[in-house]
Amino acid sequence: MNKEELLKLNKKELKEEFKKLVESTSNKNINCLGCSDLINCSDCSDSSNCSDSSDLINSFDCFNCSDLFYCSDCSHCSNLFNKKYCVLNVQLTKEEYNNFINNLK
Repeated sequence: MNKEELLKLNKKELKEEFKKLVESTSNKNINCLGCSDLINCSDCSDSSNCSDSSDLINSFDCFNCSDLFYCSDCSHCSNLFNKKYCVLNVQLTKEEYNNFINNLK
């Protein structure tokens, strides 16, 4: 998926694409260490302001993500390292990311 295709997705399509990106999600026990302001997250460490995510390490302001390491401002991503402003693992500018997220609300 390229940036142009991503920016045309609506909320429902985004959720469908995320399901494709992350092959399986399982209910894990909440097991977060050194974290703050997490909602519905599991197996995270040193992360904050994230929701509906799992296996985050030192990541901030991420939601609906899995297996992120040193990331921030990501949505519906999986298996990223040291990234910012990504949706479905597609790199966006800060402005594109904020516009995209605001349009989902």
